[in-house]
Amino acid sequence: MSSTKPSGEINFEQAIQELDEIVSNMENSDLKLDSLVGNYQKGVKLLSICRKKLDDAELKIKEATTDISSDEQNDSRQN
Repeated sequence: MSSTKPSGEINFEQAIQELDEIVSNMENSDLKLDSLVGNYQKGVKLLSICRKKLDDAELKIKEATTDISSDEQNDSRQN
């Protein structure tokens, strides 16, 4: 399993890949309770990173859509 970078440095795809590795590892091995808990905690952090990145992407899309709508309205008013 790869090591997690600080949240500012890891991208969405890397976080998803690490989550997939954690889930696979937890499903396919006989980990001790401490390892399971550690993997769970790491997974929760990665999930939080993914949610934040998705929220940020959604906001950017909404802003771009709003900008396009505003530009179209301005163009129609000028014509």
